[in-house]
Amino acid sequence: MARARMTPGTYGKINVPETAPFIARVTYRDRNTGKYHDVTAQGESKEKAENNLKNKLLDFEPPAGGGQLTRASLSGELFEAWFIRKSAAKKCTKATLTNYRRTLNRHVLPALGSLEIFKLDGQPVDKLLIDLSETRRTEAKRARTIIRGAVKLGISYGLFNLDFMVAAFEIPGSGLDVRILDRAEIDLVFGLIDGWRTAPGTKGPKPDGQLGQVFRIMLGAGLRIGEVCALRVKDIAPPPELGQPWTISVRGTIITPDEGPTFRQDHPKTSNGFRTVPVPGFVAEVLAARLALVADVPDKEQLLFYSRNGTAMQPGNLRRTWR
Repeated sequence: MARARMTPGTYGKINVPETAPFIARVTYRDRNTGKYHDVTAQGESKEKAENNLKNKLLDFEPPAGGGQLTRASLSGELFEAWFIRKSAAKKCTKATLTNYRRTLNRHVLPALGSLEIFKLDGQPVDKLLIDLSETRRTEAKRARTIIRGAVKLGISYGLFNLDFMVAAFEIPGSGLDVRILDRAEIDLVFGLIDGWRTAPGTKGPKPDGQLGQVFRIMLGAGLRIGEVCALRVKDIAPPPELGQPWTISVRGTIITPDEGPTFRQDHPKTSNGFRTVPVPGFVAEVLAARLALVADVPDKEQLLFYSRNGTAMQPGNLRRTWR
């Protein structure tokens, strides 16, 4: 069912982060024009930020263009303006926007959001990126993308005289050595997976074998874990002739948002992710076994891998089990 539109003059759910800076934000529908506005207010505590926002809404007047922000405005407002534009451009997937929102709330806003825009420069940005890169490299890269985009927006609004992100800290590579497993190591890995929780007397539900099957497809076909979990019956093609390989068509991935259920996204992580992959014999055996389990299901959209409740398999759960 489609979500009901807000009545003009009303607003939605107020969101305030649990930690400082306490910047309350809400979507408000203008009583005169019917247009939607993202309104923010800050306070010394979560409750004060929410109260300040409610008071602001009593006499809210929509800002005129980019003039709503000045060099004395909080940097958090600039970051929020960047996020609104990013969302409105509709060039990012829902999952990407969710990741941006998470990084904003967890890292960028707490570190930089309470600074006035004229105080936002390379020094506090470098400190954030350096500290973050030591433990969360992916989050650091995403934070750098967010800040860089916000600064460019600020330049277009006349809030900065130069782009200090040109010289900002570059997030280093992972430094991990890529190593190819030999046959003995592969056998060891799958022996551990297949033997997990199968010993006599082990309490709780027995493994259903999907973990080992997913990892075999990952290894033999070079798929990401989310791509394997997103495979449907229609994505699997048995060989048309004897001696030819089975093939897998990669057409999606599984997304688990912060809020809401896990779902299948109808495209892979990148536009280059669409591909058809021939697979070796041990992967073909896994595919045949999975197809046999859903042979009575007429819907070709049926997922090959699914939870005990019949819903999409969550990659995070498989990763946790593997660890």
